[in-house]
Amino acid sequence: FKAGNYQQAIASYTKSIDAFNTEASNWNAKGGSSGSMATAPTPRNEAMLFSNRSAAHLKANEFESAQRDALRAIAADPLFAKAYPRLHTARCSLGLFREAAEGMDKGIEELRQAMNSCPASGKSEYQQSITELTLLSREARENMVLMAKARSLCQEAYSIINAPATFDASVNGSGAAENTEGASSSSPSSPNQQQGAEERQKRAMQLLTTAEVSLRELFQQYKQTSGAIVAVYAEARAPSDPDAMNTAIQRFYTNTSFSNDPYFCYVRALVNFYRQGEAGFKTCQLLLRESLISDPDNKASKMLRKKIQLMEATKEEGNTAFKSKSYQVAIDAYTRAIEIDPLNKKYSSMVRGNRAAALMELTSVANANDRALVDCEFAIENGNDSAKMFARKARVCEKLEKWDDALRAIKQADERSGSGEYRSEVSGVQQRSRNAQRKDWYKVLGLDKSRASSYTDVEIKKAYKRSALVWHPDKWAHSTEEEISVAELKFKEVQEANAILTDPRKKRMYDNGQLDNDTEGASAGGGGGMGGMGGGMHGADMSDIFGMMFGGGMGGMPQRGGSARGNRAGTSGRNTGMPPGFSFSFQ
Repeated sequence: FKAGNYQQAIASYTKSIDAFNTEASNWNAKGGSSGSMATAPTPRNEAMLFSNRSAAHLKANEFESAQRDALRAIAADPLFAKAYPRLHTARCSLGLFREAAEGMDKGIEELRQAMNSCPASGKSEYQQSITELTLLSREARENMVLMAKARSLCQEAYSIINAPATFDASVNGSGAAENTEGASSSSPSSPNQQQGAEERQKRAMQLLTTAEVSLRELFQQYKQTSGAIVAVYAEARAPSDPDAMNTAIQRFYTNTSFSNDPYFCYVRALVNFYRQGEAGFKTCQLLLRESLISDPDNKASKMLRKKIQLMEATKEEGNTAFKSKSYQVAIDAYTRAIEIDPLNKKYSSMVRGNRAAALMELTSVANANDRALVDCEFAIENGNDSAKMFARKARVCEKLEKWDDALRAIKQADERSGSGEYRSEVSGVQQRSRNAQRKDWYKVLGLDKSRASSYTDVEIKKAYKRSALVWHPDKWAHSTEEEISVAELKFKEVQEANAILTDPRKKRMYDNGQLDNDTEGASAGGGGGMGGMGGGMHGADMSDIFGMMFGGGMGGMPQRGGSARGNRAGTSGRNTGMPPGFSFSFQ
């Protein structure tokens, strides 16, 4: 025992107990004498042997055997005080806190009776043992209250999660989980229902966190020995940290004190449910079957089994709708599937990945791609981080013109794939990113880039005249500083667009994607500042532009070389010479 070889210690104590029983029988058979024992075997000797073997069983985490030996020690000698703490440890490790307290109370009663009838010189020893057992009894009762409270909080939390009408119906035997085809008749999730799911998640997590905090100290004390305590703690933490809870309960899988217990089987299924999501549903079903064989009326196991059935059916409804291109129906089904248990992030990550694919197909819905991106990011952050999911995120980002994010995501998809499947898509995103970030000079002049090859030089010049007329700084002489700044920037862009699109070589390079914003020669336009542009059409002032537009000079215009800012005071209150009914408005 002292060397830590507890199985050998158990075997040795067993031999000693067998020898004791043999000698006791011989002593009694021979009328009070035995060849190998000088004195009669006493109850105290027997109690010591069983108590020692109980201690060895405790060290070997064999708590039922430890409890049995402690009880036999007490039965042999109710005043053998060392047996009571061992009974307490065995029962607490089994989660039998009430029984542990009752055992200590019985010991206190036995010892107190003996103390009252013994000489004064022996009372202190009894009193010391009574004090120890009193503390152990109190500790057991406090732990019993903590465990009961934690179990109650967990039950309340999971009943809140399982609150939706569709799920309640399935548990009661009248809904989709009893007949999975019935899931397709569920109505789409409304905003109020979605908000309700979020509220349920928040309230349930509050309850589970309270349960976890109340058991934390007890868990740390008994996590190596008590499957009962670990099971309740794991039930509280299953949604928030399923991996750690799976590790915590694994050590008790082969311990028959717990492995065959219906509640322990349920908790194993619950941890697996949150840890693996849909991938673990089959294992969950097997564990729940074991739980229900032992306890057919176990409500928690029945509820979890129904939940899994409903989640599978509702997700499949979404998949079927997606394959038939009924994308809104698919989205509604996926949303309902997620809301069945919003705490199951692993499962939600898979379903939200599917929902993102459906949202991407809704081209007529304004914020569909934004919602799809949120779903993709949630999926990736919660374990659905396959190459396919990163590629989906990249495509959503591209639709939203988030080019840096799109390129980063498609590269991650390519790295995770390892097969080169996305190599060409990486190149495509890079090229489209460069093209998208190039200035659309056709758009600057109010032209359609898709018709670039059909525009004549005359059409481009006319478009330039129209745009220059709108944005020439002299037009904005009486505007605010902010409006003037915008007009100056716009007018500069109009000049640059005209310089590129009226230059055959630059236009050809631009149309072929060979002229980027940072390419030498892409930034065109004359020198001389905003009010005094260089020569050529793009250097014209307002009188030149109006002359071209209306066939004659325009009286009252500012002189060439002036700017809007410089001419504001000089033109205030003067006749601008605009045609009757012609007015400028900030656009």
